[in-house]
Amino acid sequence: MKKALFVLGFVLVLVGCSTTPTSLDTGIKAPDKYIYEKDLVSDTVDNSKGRVLILRDKGFVGSGCTFDIGLNGKKVFSLGQSQYLEVQLEPKFYLLSASIGGGLCPNLQMTQNMTLEAGEKQTYRIGWASNGQFMFVRTQ
Repeated sequence: MKKALFVLGFVLVLVGCSTTPTSLDTGIKAPDKYIYEKDLVSDTVDNSKGRVLILRDKGFVGSGCTFDIGLNGKKVFSLGQSQYLEVQLEPKFYLLSASIGGGLCPNLQMTQNMTLEAGEKQTYRIGWASNGQFMFVRTQ
């Protein structure tokens, strides 16, 4: 009985450490104060550019931390829990990064090589897996 309770408790802790994906329906667009390169954000789609959507998961782990999103080493916006932002970029190669750190937040950074074509849309997700591993992955 003790072993079964231990296993159940362990599974609940692992599930509690994972985050839940955010969608455009459940998420909140990043506030203006988190957007440092405002010229990359537009409500009108420009088909001569590519679009990149980044969604930040919802969950307990890292909930007090903000992720900085960078392009080619330059910070362009930040995302809090359950936030998202779509930017429009010139079609070319980019080094896309998500980093976190400072205060009680761990110092982490992950990068993705990204080649963006005109009219293309790429989607990325930021969150934590059930094993506590930080993830920054392309989903579309």
